[in-house]
Amino acid sequence: MKTMLLEKLDTDVYKARHASFHVVEMAEGTRRHDQELIKILQRGKALEGYAILKELGIDPGETEAVKLVNNQLESLQRFGLVKETAQGWRWIK
Repeated sequence: MKTMLLEKLDTDVYKARHASFHVVEMAEGTRRHDQELIKILQRGKALEGYAILKELGIDPGETEAVKLVNNQLESLQRFGLVKETAQGWRWIK
């Protein structure tokens, strides 16, 4: 039970920390991408969405947290930093 509560708290912290990615496009201002997400992607191999969530410690059933991760991936793609391939998301050098 303690483990479940810790996972829930981690997910809640993630959602609070990256709430600015509730929408992909932003009219003005700045946002900080999840540095752990970037490190995971920069390892070089393509990762599908579930694997990314697992490495970030996010429960796939937490739809809001999953949406925040997906929106960050789309934002990084718009900047030309990542690409979605048939094998998953890949960092572009």
